[in-house]
Amino acid sequence: GAPAELVPHSKQVTSFLDTESLTSNFLDEFDDSAGAGKPFFGVLFLACTHLPYQPPYPYNAQFADPHYDGPNRYAIDFKVDEFIKYGFADSVLEKVRRHIVDLYDGGVAHFDAQVGCIMAHLRETGLEKNTILIITSDHGDDLYESGVTLGHGTNFFGGDQANRIPFVMRLPGGQHGPRRVPQIVRNIDMLPTVLELAGIESRPPAIDGVSVTPLMHDPAPDLGLVAFAESCYMFYP
Repeated sequence: GAPAELVPHSKQVTSFLDTESLTSNFLDEFDDSAGAGKPFFGVLFLACTHLPYQPPYPYNAQFADPHYDGPNRYAIDFKVDEFIKYGFADSVLEKVRRHIVDLYDGGVAHFDAQVGCIMAHLRETGLEKNTILIITSDHGDDLYESGVTLGHGTNFFGGDQANRIPFVMRLPGGQHGPRRVPQIVRNIDMLPTVLELAGIESRPPAIDGVSVTPLMHDPAPDLGLVAFAESCYMFYP
């Protein structure tokens, strides 16, 4: 048969979908959707800051000590089978911990570069003035802070770093910004917020969140929101 029948499309091959390819594919889909002249909604999920913290060059060297000669040189020495059985080591040397943080910071810089590409594309296409942009995450990570190892969700005894996530919302035309909101908001509040901003009055009955648009005004009210999180890794002690 034809090669297309034997080899799946490149977008379906996991090894092909590195960060730059994902961003490029997203922008292609973005242009197709915008070209249709109808409202659209897109999600780009990147794993730049996820284990094993393996950003490409130059990000893997951007913050790291060039003379570092310990473990996890270019990525965390992460073997899934061992992780499932034992988790991570309870502690590491300070120079190793510092290097792990440096790799993570490189991943953050790699992510920032992708955001920059998307923002530049929005400006070039003129859609910056008519597009809501949200930058967020599903969780933070533990980086050998006090009481924790690596990963996320293993416990709540090491601070809020796994629960406090970035939530940046940019509205068309620079409305309401810039402003930092000190109150608690939750990821479940994103959907009702976007619905209100888009002028969509119909709301699915199963939504638990609330719109946080009042926090975009000054003075910002206290919405009395309470965040809930749970933790459970069943497969290792």
